[in-house]
Amino acid sequence: MLDWTDRHCRYFHRLLSEHALLYTEMVTTGAIIHGKADYLAYNDEEHPLALQLGGSNPTDLAHCAKLAQDRGYDEVNLNVGCPSDRVQNGRFGACLMGEAELVAQCVSAMREVVDIPVTVKTRIGIDEQDSYQFLTDFIGTVSEKGGCDDFTIHARKAWLSGLSPKENREIPPLDYPRVYQLKRDFPHLTMAVNGGVKTLAEIEAHLEHLDGAMVGREAYQNPYMMVELDQRLFGSNKPLKKNVASWLRRCTHILSARWLTVLTSITFLAICWVCSRTCRVPDSGVATLVRMHISQELASKCCSRHWKKNSCSPRRINKSCNKPELCKS
Repeated sequence: MLDWTDRHCRYFHRLLSEHALLYTEMVTTGAIIHGKADYLAYNDEEHPLALQLGGSNPTDLAHCAKLAQDRGYDEVNLNVGCPSDRVQNGRFGACLMGEAELVAQCVSAMREVVDIPVTVKTRIGIDEQDSYQFLTDFIGTVSEKGGCDDFTIHARKAWLSGLSPKENREIPPLDYPRVYQLKRDFPHLTMAVNGGVKTLAEIEAHLEHLDGAMVGREAYQNPYMMVELDQRLFGSNKPLKKNVASWLRRCTHILSARWLTVLTSITFLAICWVCSRTCRVPDSGVATLVRMHISQELASKCCSRHWKKNSCSPRRINKSCNKPELCKS
């Protein structure tokens, strides 16, 4: 999810579940090839991890898929479901459902250069092209000509004009039976459902018909749902994590003073919320505890000599400090 599932969010989610497959934000091929930043960076602790690519040029997608494999990603996923105007202008996302032959070429090009799985995330239709026949034609073309055998289906159609991305997640009705039927018609393909999945009970219900379920914003807004995921779905016999201090140490030990400031506020709130649920500590108390651990991490990474030992707030700042802005934070 763009601007949501960054590496910090994914690291936090990995603390909650050891087995769930995590996805990066959608990264465009142009950003990877021409951008100055390292858009493929991630934490080793995030595995299993899939890179979601946005693009429509088979050569560029193949190049980026090869880079992803070389960097250790476990899967490459092609986004054919995002309906935003910016994505359409780049000729990728949901608009590619109208170009099944091109999608097949893109998947085929990636599969030729990598050994890791190449998967596709798509919708059940676009605009007026929302018949079941249109959907089966798309899946058939991409699977037979492109070689894709793993699809995640967002169980809503996408309106490419007239609705915002947020409205496209809410207004078009969910049609889970159509996705179930798709699996029955293509039993040899791996099929997962996405859209409106909010509880473990709903996931278990979908798994009676499909091979998997993808949880999007609910895992971000209600991360506590992931705590029992390994026990209920993956057969893990490990006890649920209850030690908040251990959680916080694990969540901060990889953070350096150089990029701690980019930890998103929503991820911080998620940590507070989950800890309050698991340890029955008031939100305000957990927030203080989180700040204490982060402050101590900063102290060890920055100018610890300017901090009072065992204190969670700076007592004085040396004027000679070469990173005063971090000390003040």
